[in-house]
Amino acid sequence: MLSAFATKLAQGLAGPVSAVLVLHFFDPTTQGYYYTFGSLLALQIFVELGLSAVITTFAAHEWVALETNGAGRVVGDQSSLDRLASITRSAFRWYMVGSLILLVVLLVAGIWFFGNKDASHDVEWLGPWIVISGIAMFSFAMTPAWAILVGCGEIGRVNSYRLVETLARSIVLWLAISLGASLWATVFSIGIAQLMGASFLVVRYRKFFTSLFQLPKSGTFNWRKEVAPLQMRVGLSWLSGYFAFSLFTPVAFHFLGPVAAGQVGMTWALIFGLSGLASTWVGVRSPRFAALVARREFSKLDKIAIGTAWIGTFISTAGAIVGIAILVVLGHFRPDLAARFLPVGAVAFFMLAEILHQISMVQSTYLRAFKKEPFLWISWGAACVIGIGTVLLTRPLPGYGAALSYLAGIFLSLAWGTIVFARCRKEWTFPRAS
Repeated sequence: MLSAFATKLAQGLAGPVSAVLVLHFFDPTTQGYYYTFGSLLALQIFVELGLSAVITTFAAHEWVALETNGAGRVVGDQSSLDRLASITRSAFRWYMVGSLILLVVLLVAGIWFFGNKDASHDVEWLGPWIVISGIAMFSFAMTPAWAILVGCGEIGRVNSYRLVETLARSIVLWLAISLGASLWATVFSIGIAQLMGASFLVVRYRKFFTSLFQLPKSGTFNWRKEVAPLQMRVGLSWLSGYFAFSLFTPVAFHFLGPVAAGQVGMTWALIFGLSGLASTWVGVRSPRFAALVARREFSKLDKIAIGTAWIGTFISTAGAIVGIAILVVLGHFRPDLAARFLPVGAVAFFMLAEILHQISMVQSTYLRAFKKEPFLWISWGAACVIGIGTVLLTRPLPGYGAALSYLAGIFLSLAWGTIVFARCRKEWTFPRAS
């Protein structure tokens, strides 16, 4: 828990530092390309289809009867061991194919999207985008390793590594920006992160995964019947996430140009960083939720879920107050820099939505621990409101259109989700043994 908090804190602090350097070393146009890069990289959602979350849940259910021995190999109940090995093999095979698909998607999407704007803006984007796409393919192929480790109780060590990686990636990014690397700074930053990740997995968990891959194949686990139905529902839910969380900057880039996209991107990066810090407890406790469901300890599950929601809401609210105050002061003393962000009113709408979003995340994590996805249509309902509103209102209401759409979508998600949560919790956890 401490390492997860430290990682999110480092990420939260790195965001403002990166923003300051972007403000100082990037012109407004380059800033727009920089943040739009990140939004287009999120297209990997369309290839992954939420599988990492499903893998973590299934691995957590099997890990209840397993452990690692002194040599770092997985041991325990043979049935659970066979099922975990089958999950691992199938997941790596799926992601290897997906990584090749992702490379093609990113290259085609980036060249088409940025190429339409290239004639009017002198920004070197093609080379960095091609290399970033290749690194993203490599990162995608390693995704199942992290998902399985988190489900198998290694979240503490994984978060400790993430802290080191965050610091290294941020330092490399800052140095590259300061030395005038422009968009290549992103390449160097994520490149060092993936190199460190591969080294960490090989050195620390080589025997862990080798012990799973060496087990003979068994018929105790059926991916198509067990994983595929949940993945389909979670995947559809995750697809909605792109329209709900990653559409703002590309739409602004398309309708208003890279300068406006830079304003949206920088604002959203800071808000998303704050949200990530506030939601730390949800991510850390997700495997715990699944384990408690497997043991049918529903009263303890309720207690932990309530505490998680309170912590996330408090942190999000405090961060919103501090963030808005800083923007107000910046607008008074340095209006030229404040102009690189969205107006304070739009930022306030975004932050209010993020406060409400903390509750929705706990509700959905709670119910997904049962290996079900009742929030599918809720997610798509919110995504439609946010996506359609962003597309329709970005041009007539620059900044405010996206913010108001996001607030409306999150409010719909919370209201509808609370009704579904109450019904499912009653059906799935009652009656309870005294």
